[in-house]
Amino acid sequence: MKFIPKIVKWLIGINIGIYVLSLSLIHSYNFNLIEALALHADHDFRWYQLITHSITHSTHMGHIIGNMTFFLIFAIFVQKRIGPTTCLLLYVYTAIISGLFWVGGHVSGGLVGASGTLFGFMTVFLFVPVEKWFFKALKILVLFAIFENILSFNLIKYSYTAYDAHIGGVIAGLIWVGLSYIIKKTSPWLKKELKKRL
Repeated sequence: MKFIPKIVKWLIGINIGIYVLSLSLIHSYNFNLIEALALHADHDFRWYQLITHSITHSTHMGHIIGNMTFFLIFAIFVQKRIGPTTCLLLYVYTAIISGLFWVGGHVSGGLVGASGTLFGFMTVFLFVPVEKWFFKALKILVLFAIFENILSFNLIKYSYTAYDAHIGGVIAGLIWVGLSYIIKKTSPWLKKELKKRL
């Protein structure tokens, strides 16, 4: 597990910890932590929910397993290009932007899950130079997932999947890459020597 950066381990660990704590509080004290940390589009909206929703998942185990598995895959490569501190900032930034994008399209309801942030990392991953065919194929799958979400957002009016938050994550990722190029602070798409070529 040494190949997994510490910041990625911490972020996944926080998500898992919140998930376990949420289940424990529901079963032991009948307290719904998920509801408290979820992003609300109505009068229950609180500013901190723009971040907390991204580390909170529903009680359905498949929700957190799916998000964290794919986050692990993409976050490893993105973090190697931008470093741990910027990786953490990218997580928070994409959570806020995707959350705002979702809130802007809803008048009620709640949002939980790291999928908006995940799509942000997936978008940044598209600009990371790779040489191995597997990672090139992975980029094609990312493009397909983004395209499928755009279609679903336009065609499916009512769904438990937050397609708009996913698109918000994509937009956040594109903005981040664009700003990085302008200020020339971190450029994940520029080729540079790594100990292990991707």
